[in-house]
Amino acid sequence: MGCEIKLSDNTVGRIYGESQSRVVVSLNNEKTKELEQLCNSYKVPFERIGKVRKENFIINDFINVSVSKIVEIYENTIPNIMNV
Repeated sequence: MGCEIKLSDNTVGRIYGESQSRVVVSLNNEKTKELEQLCNSYKVPFERIGKVRKENFIINDFINVSVSKIVEIYENTIPNIMNV
């Protein structure tokens, strides 16, 4: 499964930051409001950043790659480094 993510800024820290306590949740659209209310009740920040897609992994306008390409790169990284 892929995804389409819209971030409010394109900084590397926002996308790949290692600051504490960031959780990504995937759920049915009908449950989104319920999750937002739960987060608000505990004063936990909530932001809807995207949706699940079938084929591509997309972040704003600077990343758009097919899931099959990501799998190919992942599965072939070590063999490629080792020239196998």
